[in-house]
Amino acid sequence: MKTTSDIIADQRRSGAHPCELEGMVSSSSRWHEDAWLLDSPTRALARSGIGIDWTTFPVELTPMFKELFWSIFISRPDGQPYAISQAHSVFGRFRYLAKWMHAQKRKSFASFSPALVTSFVSELKVHLRAKEKERDEDLTTASVTGYLKVLEFAFEQRTMLQARGVQGISFPPFGEASAWSIADEIAPEIEVFTPPIPDALVIPIVSSAYKFVREVADDVLSLEDLILDLGSKDVGKKKRRPISLSHFRTLRPKLISEYAMENAAERPWLKELIKDNNQNVEGDAVTFAYRKLMMDTVAAAIIVLRFSTGIRHGEVLTLAPGMQASGLPNCVTTEISVSGAYELYFIKGTVSKGWDHPEDARWLLAARVSGERRIPDAVRAIQVIETLLAPWRERSSDPDIHKQLLISFGTNGFPTNSEHILPMLTGQVSIMMKDFYERRVDWSGVDFTDPKMSIFAGEGIRTIQSKQWRKTWANFVFRTDRKLLPAISQQFQHYSTVLTQDAYIGKDAEQLGLIGDAATERAIEFMADALDGNSGVGGMAKKAVDKLDDLKASVRGLTGTEKSEVIRDWLVERDITMWSASHGKCLIGMMPTGSRCHAAAGTLDWSNQTPNFATRSPRLCSGCACFAVGHEDVPFWAQRYLENKKIWEQAVARHMDVHYVVARDRYLASENILKSLNIDIDQLAKDHPDGY
Repeated sequence: MKTTSDIIADQRRSGAHPCELEGMVSSSSRWHEDAWLLDSPTRALARSGIGIDWTTFPVELTPMFKELFWSIFISRPDGQPYAISQAHSVFGRFRYLAKWMHAQKRKSFASFSPALVTSFVSELKVHLRAKEKERDEDLTTASVTGYLKVLEFAFEQRTMLQARGVQGISFPPFGEASAWSIADEIAPEIEVFTPPIPDALVIPIVSSAYKFVREVADDVLSLEDLILDLGSKDVGKKKRRPISLSHFRTLRPKLISEYAMENAAERPWLKELIKDNNQNVEGDAVTFAYRKLMMDTVAAAIIVLRFSTGIRHGEVLTLAPGMQASGLPNCVTTEISVSGAYELYFIKGTVSKGWDHPEDARWLLAARVSGERRIPDAVRAIQVIETLLAPWRERSSDPDIHKQLLISFGTNGFPTNSEHILPMLTGQVSIMMKDFYERRVDWSGVDFTDPKMSIFAGEGIRTIQSKQWRKTWANFVFRTDRKLLPAISQQFQHYSTVLTQDAYIGKDAEQLGLIGDAATERAIEFMADALDGNSGVGGMAKKAVDKLDDLKASVRGLTGTEKSEVIRDWLVERDITMWSASHGKCLIGMMPTGSRCHAAAGTLDWSNQTPNFATRSPRLCSGCACFAVGHEDVPFWAQRYLENKKIWEQAVARHMDVHYVVARDRYLASENILKSLNIDIDQLAKDHPDGY
């Protein structure tokens, strides 16, 4: 049977809708059915597939929403089709719009007017604000965009919908603005900034986690080896045969207790494993206690990893398993620093939050002085997870489980059936961390009578949210050195340091001042490169810098710090700030009346020193006099160029170019940006035939 990916590929080649063929949307589901089980190519979902329940939609709206939903995986005139692995998350946004339309007694996308779009946005704000306390991640621009994109889909997919007898929205729902720019205004209005974890709590948590990774893990691993060795031993002197399951269940707790009694004097964490219990019943207290110790060790390793890198726990789940011959985990790579003084460790994974498609990514994990032999604790944390879970992973008959570093058990004890070895989910990671806070952290040094700390007393410690670890790391680094804000953005896979500032650093006056300094440093760097005529900068703003004869004269003959200070004074005197975005930078303060985003909004004025975030978009910026780009922006424009050129060429080949002029305009604008950076367009296409 064909999988969902096969069916989608067939439709892209032939143009034949599933209903025109066998009606299948997956290897097990048909178009007309009320529930679809889509085949997923993603390893975390492949085991059970992606469930799409159409019974949760108003009946009269289901047919047209099915058509719109399916269309975004086939072809999109204004962008790359969505990956089927995103189907479940996208589906929830479709359902919200369907229920809203039902409440408004609207039966067609064609019934939308600009006033109705405004009403939808207003009520979406109310909905998101009501959900604020339920989220374990801060509300981001990307999250809000997901809701608004469905309206954009209903407009951009109108030709495909019409071919299926469905009317789409007849006008761009947000005018010259984009769903992203509208969401960028909404998110700050709704989100209550969640602070980092207080230092008084971080210190004991992290101290306990490091102790587990450095010391407790050795005992947990030794016990696991003994248990697994016991399960494979032969019984009897003459006839060699595997130990029976019942015999194994009897001997296992005895073995654990004996090991604990021998070593508990020096290692108190083993005392909980010394108990007299019924040894004949699986799930005995000793085995339960060992499993808790084992999973708390995994949780400790995750805490060390998150505290060391600032990555999300969902990103931890994308790390690959296995160990290299060198003893390093497969997901870890090393490099020598430019100076040669340090050995740098990086982890490889996947980032998907805020991206249309999951992207390969890497994060700085740890560093050590070149020649030092001790393995950094963050590297050791991944080694512990891999070594502890590898024997169980290998017992699974599911090849997808073998591709995941983190796995879970579907039983109260240890699994004896391979079907009970399952993927780890983000919710389970969060619970494991909370269990660790409760069971393994010494809180005796924390004054919970302090009004600021009283909310964490007792079970209140479980109110620590996963998203706070990311903020904790960002603030720790930022407080260490204020110039590291761009480095934090890079570690978080953010194009924009403004996004990092708003979501993770905070709003207090002192830190905002430091962030302003960081923005000034970036502006100085750009101006210096532009004045020197370096090929690494481009955009229309570079042309404006070329005309600054007075500044050129002031820096002539200067280098290094002296040159930077002159440029700094020039910028400060004119109150010019560099505003970062995912696609480049804005120097609106140099030429405010040249701003295209303000022109589009009707707010053009010499006094405007800030971009109009509601209308700002890559399309407007690409031809704007205020726009600047550097080599760090190449990935965005290269991907935009390659994707849209491919869409345009495919449209021309199908004689549908009249419907895809947006793709043509996008790739041509992207080409101009790349040429301004002296990028060889022909070579770019050769190096990335399948996209950047």
